Amino acid sequence: PAGTVGCSYSGVTFSASGGKAPYHYAVSGSPSTDGLTINSSSGVLSATALIGTGTFTIVITVTDTNNCTGYKTNTLTVSCPTTTLNPSPGALPSGTMGSPYSKTISASGGCLPYTFTKSSGSLPPGLSLSSGGTISGTPTVLGPYTFYITATETNNGCGTNSNLYTLTINCPTITLSPGTLPNGTAGNGYGNNQISPSGGTGSYMISWTGSKPPGLSLSTSGILSGMPTAAGTYTFTVTATDASNCTGSTNYTVMINCPTITIIGSPPSFHQGISYSYQFGAVGGNGPYTFSTTGSLPSGVSISSGGLLSGTPNGPEGSYTFTVIARDSSGCTGTNSYTLNECVSFGALPGFSGGTIYNSYNQTATVSGGTAPYTFQLISGSPPSGLSLSYSSTAITLSGTPNSLGASGYFEVLITDALGCQVGEFYNITISCPTITLNPGTLPACTDGSSYNQPITPVGGIGSFNFTVTAGLPNGLSLSSSGLLSGIPEAPPGTYNFTVTGTENNDGCTGGQNYSLTVNCPTITLSPSSLPSGTVGATYIPQQLSASGGSAPYMYAITSGSAGGL
Repeated sequence: PAGTVGCSYSGVTFSASGGKAPYHYAVSGSPSTDGLTINSSSGVLSATALIGTGTFTIVITVTDTNNCTGYKTNTLTVSCPTTTLNPSPGALPSGTMGSPYSKTISASGGCLPYTFTKSSGSLPPGLSLSSGGTISGTPTVLGPYTFYITATETNNGCGTNSNLYTLTINCPTITLSPGTLPNGTAGNGYGNNQISPSGGTGSYMISWTGSKPPGLSLSTSGILSGMPTAAGTYTFTVTATDASNCTGSTNYTVMINCPTITIIGSPPSFHQGISYSYQFGAVGGNGPYTFSTTGSLPSGVSISSGGLLSGTPNGPEGSYTFTVIARDSSGCTGTNSYTLNECVSFGALPGFSGGTIYNSYNQTATVSGGTAPYTFQLISGSPPSGLSLSYSSTAITLSGTPNSLGASGYFEVLITDALGCQVGEFYNITISCPTITLNPGTLPACTDGSSYNQPITPVGGIGSFNFTVTAGLPNGLSLSSSGLLSGIPEAPPGTYNFTVTGTENNDGCTGGQNYSLTVNCPTITLSPSSLPSGTVGATYIPQQLSASGGSAPYMYAITSGSAGGL
């Protein structure tokens, strides 16, 4: 039988007859029998690997026990093998960029081993072909790649064949997390929600398409943030693109809920024929708010878009039920329902005027109109500190001793009559300082060089005072903080003008007085009271005059009369 170059050869057994066993076999040939051997006793012809191709003449010689011989001539054809590569030409399993890849090409039809080489074309960057036929590595670049792989018998290089293959490197699967995003509330901050891609290579660029919640933005690094401005359900797609331009997308649905909008207001009852005005407010949404009503309002009354319920009710007496609706800038709404009566006009007659701090206060506001008896409720604010409200069946009394200055008494009392009609009365009580005067109203004159001591006291205040004085006091006098004006004036005689102010230490209330203080000259006495007589033409004995009662030094002069040459 024919053989294949480079491959083993076996399965041919020669036998002998006609001599005397045992036999001894040998082989020879032309032009070459390299690689062929025959078992000398069994006659089995074999080769580990046939060498060379062509048609060879093989001579088998047999020798029996008597050394007699016989031979047989055979022809052996040795050919190159037909090598087949597996898989067949075409597409190899695709790979994923950045992920390990391994695929082995095998060969058959010849004899092992084979050596595999890339004969032309390009393998994907990051992959290599081993001599054993394994394509492996981690692909780094996308795309389809076409190349030839040649299998060659290692022993003789005769049996070769090549296949054309295409290997496509696909993008990796890029996933985004989290899989869901939190819902938001219109008008409230959404926070910073990070959308993180994984599975790709290099840095990512994040983008989004679809129905985006107004007020939110998505950064290229994947942070979804902002303040949603409109309620609704929004579905959008977030796409991550990696450094190789591979993409991964996730669809998200985010619900932007309406905030809880609360209507603020406790409107009083309507009064037939009386102008009505009440301002509603709203909190919890994203202002400004637009107001409207549904239900029943008295004829002549309506609500403005700004929430002012006003008009002059002229409908029949009775109950009216209506709902106030506040719509914010995001389109979200809040509602509150009210049932109000249209009543005849009534209310508390004015009776609360301002008070004076630390002075007893007791005033009453009596209700007029409506149907007695009445009930009262303080619904907002509070009376001035130190005062309290009390009620009878027909009146409100504010009493006590105020202990805080200012317009601190802003409050509203809800009055409900026997029919359930209500009216709110607003009060704003100002607590003022008392009138404080200083005593005495005028100051007694003082004498230059003489001790002066004059107390100044407040009239009309409570507690201790601190006294101050403006510039203008005569030199030598001073005013203590307790109000004592004292000292020894050293100023020239005359009138001195200044202002003294007394301030209550506990509340800062003040009283002032302008003063004019006269500083008089002291009484100056000369001695001696008489002088000795002199003689005409004779020297007058010098006489020493001295002064007392003033402030030394003294200056002497003759102001009237004739001294006769003295």
